[in-house]
Amino acid sequence: MAMADERQNPRRARPAGPRTIAILIFADVEAFDVIGPAKVFATATDLLSQRLGSSTPYSIVLCAPSKDRVMTSNGLELFACTSLDDLTQRVDTLIIAGGSGRDSRNATVMLAEQLARHFARIHGP
Repeated sequence: MAMADERQNPRRARPAGPRTIAILIFADVEAFDVIGPAKVFATATDLLSQRLGSSTPYSIVLCAPSKDRVMTSNGLELFACTSLDDLTQRVDTLIIAGGSGRDSRNATVMLAEQLARHFARIHGP
């Protein structure tokens, strides 16, 4: 069934190479909501790479509204590899980490606008 979907809609075809997992972080993010998913995909990459040889199934990217240091709710400092606006690769899975920083109305509106711009730029209208 998945193959039929790919033939009917080429945009849904699985890209060659690793799948990009973007984890969106922001001020006052819960560290566990960032580190937990990153660990899961890193472990899956290790296990699948052993089975498949040299293939790397997942690439993990930390991104934020701006490329900067981000302080988590418990004081751990993280660094976003890129801003959401500068993220150039296709994102196969986007994880928006939890935390009180994303609850403000202004942050939610800004995030929605950045996500819309990113996906229009990368995936087309």
